[in-house]
Amino acid sequence: MANFKPPTVGELRHKVIFQQLVSTPDGMGGTTGTWQDVLSTWVRMSAWKGKEVLSSNQPATSAWFEVAMRYRPNITPDMRIIEPGGDKVGRWYNIRFVNDPDQRRRWLQLSVEAIKQP
Repeated sequence: MANFKPPTVGELRHKVIFQQLVSTPDGMGGTTGTWQDVLSTWVRMSAWKGKEVLSSNQPATSAWFEVAMRYRPNITPDMRIIEPGGDKVGRWYNIRFVNDPDQRRRWLQLSVEAIKQP
């Protein structure tokens, strides 16, 4: 991820929704976490790395992607991304790292990990 190349307008072709976990009172003295939409925008998504591991003697895969987008100050690693799939289910990603590659507040570079739909 060290060699960041800003995306062209044509490369921003993935429409995604950013969500943040919000705690709300459950009426019994506790809280319940619900995901709320924060932002819908166009991004560039590129496969970055993947691996297969054994977990409890079952094969499990991990896929990581690089996301490039226009700068937004409120994007944090405690958010997740949903890539709607049209007639398909879509994809879900946990944000693991947020970087302003040139420190000029023009672009953001995110490392995200694909997850199963909750």
